[in-house]
Amino acid sequence: MNHFEIRCQPIIDENESQNDLGDYDIGLYVDGRSFIEMVEEFELPFAGDSAGKYICPDTRYTEDFFLGRHPEYGEEYDKTELLICTCGCSGCWPLATRIRVEKNRVIWDRFEQPHRRNWDYSDFGPFVFDLELYKKEISKVRFIRKFLRRSEFINNLLQRSL
Repeated sequence: MNHFEIRCQPIIDENESQNDLGDYDIGLYVDGRSFIEMVEEFELPFAGDSAGKYICPDTRYTEDFFLGRHPEYGEEYDKTELLICTCGCSGCWPLATRIRVEKNRVIWDRFEQPHRRNWDYSDFGPFVFDLELYKKEISKVRFIRKFLRRSEFINNLLQRSL
């Protein structure tokens, strides 16, 4: 089985440095690796400069989301928008996957970039996680959200005082 982890991490800009505001975001990790970096590595041969150009849509992350209860993408509308475009707009440039819960495990499979149907993700995944450990990780999201809201509030105060 794979290991799933959610981390609070600094937002990194195109120059590989933390942005000036010191903003943070939610990061998804599989087997200790950044999931976005894993996607970028996989997409590179066929996507070129577009490879891995995603961010995590942290405001949407809920238990229902992570358990695939509200799929909205794919030819059969059976997939969840796991990552979004770096512009932050839902639906702009998503990486979608089917998220299934079977007995004591969660499975991410059948990845798709809906705007590039010819991109083949058949060799990416599936990723299989222990359901109990997975639920422990997704429960961290509400605490990270509180931290992010406080951080955003502090950054806004700092910007006003400059």
